Amino acid sequence: MQRPSSAHRLRTLYHDESLLVLEFAGVCISVWRHDVTPALFECQRAGLATVLRANPNDAGFMCVIGDGVKPPSDELRKASAQMVRDAGAGLKRIACVIEATGFLAALTRSVLSGMQVLAGRKANVTAFFSTVSEAASWLADELGFDPEPLVEQLAERRAAPNPPSAVTR
Repeated sequence: MQRPSSAHRLRTLYHDESLLVLEFAGVCISVWRHDVTPALFECQRAGLATVLRANPNDAGFMCVIGDGVKPPSDELRKASAQMVRDAGAGLKRIACVIEATGFLAALTRSVLSGMQVLAGRKANVTAFFSTVSEAASWLADELGFDPEPLVEQLAERRAAPNPPSAVTR
């Protein structure tokens, strides 16, 4: 089922120099540019909750972990797992994009796999990717949207100068 074309605009829910939280066609997108902090994690959690309220039966989540971003603390790993459990069955797919390479990418994948186990998610609803394009295509297969506008708009948003911190709801 294709989602209505009006849903195909990237909407900013939160942004600052460390984190972007966006929504596109029922997908919450978190783009981590710097290490995770408790305050920023709460912005991510609030963004996912906003998307789930609007799409209670068919939401997606894409977490983009920028190159150089370290894995979160144990406390925030547990909070992330709880966030996914709280989302319930309405969260159809979770795509994790790991932009790092080498040892940091392997470490990040290992940490995320452990978080997946903590969250109790089935393997077929969580997947790891090295590019936004791959992740968007995988999410689109389940959620029914054209992934190209997401990829294009996200690339433009990431390349734009970052305005002062803002929360939009």
